[in-house]
Amino acid sequence: MPRPLHETQGVLKSYAHETMVQLPQKFFRIFRREPWRHLLKKDEFAKELAAHRRSLHPGYPVLIVVIGGGRRTDSTLAWLELLRVWHGHHKTHICVLAMNSGELYEEFRAVSDFFLRSPAQRANGNDGTLKTLRKELPKWGAGRDLRAVIDSGVPGEIISAFGAANIPLTAFVHAFAETINEKTTQALFHNAQRLLFPSRCVRSSLRRAFADLPAPSIGSPELDVMPFGAFPSFLQPFKADDGLRGQHGIPAEAFVILGTGDDNCLQGIDLFARTAERISQKHTEDGRPIHFVFVAASAPGPVGYQLEPLLRMDSEAVHFVETPAEMRHWLRSADAFFLSGRLDPVASVVFEAMSVGLPVLACEDGAGPAEFIADFGGGTVVPSLDVGAAVDALERWSRQGTEDLGREAADAVQKEADWGAYAERVWSAMHNDKRGKMAN
Repeated sequence: MPRPLHETQGVLKSYAHETMVQLPQKFFRIFRREPWRHLLKKDEFAKELAAHRRSLHPGYPVLIVVIGGGRRTDSTLAWLELLRVWHGHHKTHICVLAMNSGELYEEFRAVSDFFLRSPAQRANGNDGTLKTLRKELPKWGAGRDLRAVIDSGVPGEIISAFGAANIPLTAFVHAFAETINEKTTQALFHNAQRLLFPSRCVRSSLRRAFADLPAPSIGSPELDVMPFGAFPSFLQPFKADDGLRGQHGIPAEAFVILGTGDDNCLQGIDLFARTAERISQKHTEDGRPIHFVFVAASAPGPVGYQLEPLLRMDSEAVHFVETPAEMRHWLRSADAFFLSGRLDPVASVVFEAMSVGLPVLACEDGAGPAEFIADFGGGTVVPSLDVGAAVDALERWSRQGTEDLGREAADAVQKEADWGAYAERVWSAMHNDKRGKMAN
């Protein structure tokens, strides 16, 4: 028996709604999910990479620089400063690939011949970035001097793609082995010709990680320590904020000990607080009060939770500052800098503190800058996690004053941490193929 007309119309209307409204909406929702939403961007990435390869001057050497992203971190700023020197001094095409997002893209574009970002938030085997690189990289070395330098924050699959293309590879390792992905560690060991470290303690951590790995077919990489220079911006004069102490209730005559970092225990905010707890109620022999200021590099919301037992003390002389923008002004308002981090391989802020005449107290083993201080002066190095030793050193500084030690710190940075010289040392290392140049 045929359906009544009104039922047939209802079925057709429902079918039309599903076909013209619901299905497109459903498709759009699916398209927004991984991996569909990046299909067009991946195709664009592949086309741009190939177009840039064809546009390069055939007689110029090429350096591909692969960074983890463009966020404002010590290692990313170091890349930026290196590229500024290289781009201005060497006739080489510099091509930058970023694997993640960041706010420094325009700065990187200004110091490179071209800049591309991976279309996915993570470059791995599940997106087109790896496939594109595997296809494109072998074509880049045809008939030209091609090299690559890569950050240890880049996924191991990407590092291996450069090794598979037989591109001479140098890697910057700006982190301790304990914080590097295992696949990345393996990829660095088996594909890089040379690994550059900011400190001996970071190199030691990677050596331990490499000990159990099978030997690479191309031979083990060279492991070179090259301490950072001081960013050129650190040496530019800036005006002090004379009212900063008063804004935070710190007497003008107080001895101020400054610290900074993320608000977590990895960077030692708890050690800073324990040290402050031990001596914040003490005074120098002439009655000069001692104050501690910790400038959080990120929003300090969890500080109260993490440090609640410590902050129950009388904390009038301990200040947790929420505005990282005030950091430079605090450098001019303090008397000493305390680097309390457990694992802090770079900590470029140490060079900035020393450049304005602040002596630095650092812990050995976990802090790369501690080696610079031990070698060239400008501060004191204490055993790792030894709060008592930190208390003794800071109390001694508060009694004796830090003017002479501060001058020593500034001189050490001026003489031993020149950024231009550092950039050229890195450039020379990248072009010195001790294992023999791999065929392109």
